Amino acid sequence: MEDIQNAIADELDKKTQFDEQCKHILSDSQILAYIIKCCVKECHNISMKNLTEYFKKHPAITGKEDTSISGTKIIYDIFVTVDSPILDDNNVGLIINIEPQKSRYLPYRLERRAIHNNSRLISQQKGIDFIKSNYNDLKKVYSIWIVYKHARIDDGVIGTISYEYKETGRKVKGISKKKLKQMSEKIKRIKNDIDLSDIILIYPCVEYQEEDESISNFFSLLFTDSKTPNEKKLLIENKYGIMMTEKKLEEVDNICNMSAYVEDRARLKDARIIMETLSLTIDQALDALKIDESDRPWFIDYLEDDED
Repeated sequence: MEDIQNAIADELDKKTQFDEQCKHILSDSQILAYIIKCCVKECHNISMKNLTEYFKKHPAITGKEDTSISGTKIIYDIFVTVDSPILDDNNVGLIINIEPQKSRYLPYRLERRAIHNNSRLISQQKGIDFIKSNYNDLKKVYSIWIVYKHARIDDGVIGTISYEYKETGRKVKGISKKKLKQMSEKIKRIKNDIDLSDIILIYPCVEYQEEDESISNFFSLLFTDSKTPNEKKLLIENKYGIMMTEKKLEEVDNICNMSAYVEDRARLKDARIIMETLSLTIDQALDALKIDESDRPWFIDYLEDDED
């Protein structure tokens, strides 16, 4: 019993270390600036230098607690606000949450959790960022999820969830050009007014793709073990303009060594070998390797692809 308890404690400790180091790396002012420049459309035209300097002065908060609704605490892994003067004068500000997520395989739909979290980021602004009925002062919220362990078919995918405005039943026959222009401007204004929530789901590949310029591929480089530390340093500095100190590089390397992919890819290789040599089915092979039920969907996904 004591051995089992120690093993469970070791696994929990590894997960805690992995989570904490992920948050620490992603909160680095340069890396944070790159993520937000790529993912947040309001920041696309701001230079990396200006964003980095901004986050040095306004660093991210890790493990921020939201207790705005009694009995329903939410902890945001990485929480940051972006305000004027770095933004356009017409923008009242942004609230951004970044969530490194170890696995896509959960007992609930990740998209629904993300929507719930973003809704809380909007609702908790009342009484803090605006008072009474001053809803025009609502800040747009972003939730950026980096999901490391996912189905192979999702490799490199970046998905976005946002509010959308649609109309039906509007009659335009006989309307003057002036009124049509006013109507078009009104619709544009409504679309801008409801642009208050973006959820971005990023699924990095297991292997870094040399020609891929996407933010997803940046995370593949940062958090997988397909490159040596020195190779990573050169690529991150030369391609992404992010300076890597020895300490930062060591932290990235530690994360890669703790990554679930390292152990899981080894076990995936073992499953393929015993399936071939012992003529076992996928389920039999996973039973033999004592793969936990919660991890099986990922193994089955990859092993089924091998059979096609």
